[in-house]
Amino acid sequence: WRFTRPCGALTFSARARFAPPPGKDNAPTRFVAKFSPAQSTTPAMMLKAIFGAEAHWYNDVLPEDQGLGRPEAIYIGAKLAHKRFWRRMPVFCMLFEVMPKSLYSRTSGCDNLVHVKQVVQALGTFHARWWSHPKEHPVEFISKPTTDNCGLLIHALIYAMGRIKALGCFGDVYDPILAQSGVIKKHIRYMMRELYKPPHTVCHGDVHLDNIFFSDQFGKTLEGIKLIDFGNMVFMPGTFDLAYFLGQNLEPELRRAHERELVGLYHERLVEQGVSDADYSFEQCFRSYRFQYWRVLINIIFVCFSDFAKQARKRTGMFADSPRHADSKLKATYDAINKRMSTAMVELKCVELLEEEGKRG
Repeated sequence: WRFTRPCGALTFSARARFAPPPGKDNAPTRFVAKFSPAQSTTPAMMLKAIFGAEAHWYNDVLPEDQGLGRPEAIYIGAKLAHKRFWRRMPVFCMLFEVMPKSLYSRTSGCDNLVHVKQVVQALGTFHARWWSHPKEHPVEFISKPTTDNCGLLIHALIYAMGRIKALGCFGDVYDPILAQSGVIKKHIRYMMRELYKPPHTVCHGDVHLDNIFFSDQFGKTLEGIKLIDFGNMVFMPGTFDLAYFLGQNLEPELRRAHERELVGLYHERLVEQGVSDADYSFEQCFRSYRFQYWRVLINIIFVCFSDFAKQARKRTGMFADSPRHADSKLKATYDAINKRMSTAMVELKCVELLEEEGKRG
């Protein structure tokens, strides 16, 4: 399968040879190339889903229809099937416009309230665009965990949450959460039902500062930001993206001081873009925002259980006595986001919310 974007028009063809389009006067001389890994421990099925979602997003959804700023796609190519599928990985090649220098990172966090508000408002516009949209063209390729594969992903998330002690590889930062592991395990199934409770929208799934670029040149219609990495897109409550961004990328002091204002700004943008306040009030939005911290935590647990816990036991990778530069940078990133996440979950009383509502549910 190949995706092409010749002469500014998005097209799709099945098992066709790609003929390079005629040259354009404004063709870029510099671009960013993104490839799928030639070798990976990640199963081919997951690579196909992740890179395939991103390829579809650029190929099937016009920039003016998506509701969120993104780089211009110069070429999107994919080969998803091979004769010897048991030996071959799916192959992707994506060429994008070059983004300006990043102003922030997940490690440093963002201390500029103006830029934080830009992201929050952009998410509100994006989520309103796809609010309660069915899993059909042009977003039928996006994962919907409650129905896809008979809800298999939900069971995987339950399994991951049951391995919450894997968080111990990050020291005592998650002790306030780990101390309540009994409560968490008791209400896991209720948690999953609530995390994926409608209304749903299309979520980016990976809204962090390494994926966000700010520039006045992007224009007011895009809120002055563009996002990259659309491989984790998913149908679920939009507050997942909001909790992901505010919980991992803001220092506790800034988040604490402006949290209700920022969630209110997000909800206000939803209403401005057509979401009914009567059907989705600010109180519902803020309660969902608090609950979605559990879904963000599950993402971290997945990484811990699959890789980091093993590294901690064997004293390798970021936990080595003499870690490589890349491992040291990765550890600094996770030290920063874990501290922010743990503090936010304690201050928002996420365990108490789960226990109180879980008893009623």
